[in-house]
Amino acid sequence: MSASLRSSDASVERSSLSATGEVSAEEVAEVRDGELVAIAEAVEVEEKSASPDEGGRKRRKVDPLYQWVILGLCVGTLALSMFMSVREGTQVLMPFLGKPLPELCHMKRYTGVECPGCGMTRAFISLGHGRLADAWRYNPAAFLLFPLMVVQIPFRAAQLWRVRRGLPELQAGWWGSAAVMAVVVVMIGQWVIKQLGAVIG
Repeated sequence: MSASLRSSDASVERSSLSATGEVSAEEVAEVRDGELVAIAEAVEVEEKSASPDEGGRKRRKVDPLYQWVILGLCVGTLALSMFMSVREGTQVLMPFLGKPLPELCHMKRYTGVECPGCGMTRAFISLGHGRLADAWRYNPAAFLLFPLMVVQIPFRAAQLWRVRRGLPELQAGWWGSAAVMAVVVVMIGQWVIKQLGAVIG
């Protein structure tokens, strides 16, 4: 009978302690040895992983794999833009193979109408070779997306450097969202202008 009462008292104390979160590991150890100590330690770990930053917001834990993936994609894309080539203004050639890539846009394949992202690969290749006029003709949004990917390389490298030292993640802030929104607006805008030109012409 006394053992069941002690178990009931321990469960009540555990629920109240986990609800308030106002006790330390030492205080819980004084109340009850054993599993309640583990509860206090878990509360401390959770508080450390979700500690607020200077603005009072929850600080997201930096994922090194995510940073490596973004860094690799940006480096690979920019490297390919310098090694790939464009033939006859429409075909994208793989480096060292001389064979064109198949048509990747399903909208153009099935409807004959280009999508807002059409020409982006050719624009990136043109920028990688310094042919600005060609890049503008293929897709003007590349003039925003290309430097945005260039900036990602030192930014993601800095994030990985901070991960190794246990420092908080750098926040892109409002300008990061604004840059992505600008790319989307320009991409859709140039597509609308092209379609209107094709209809009028």
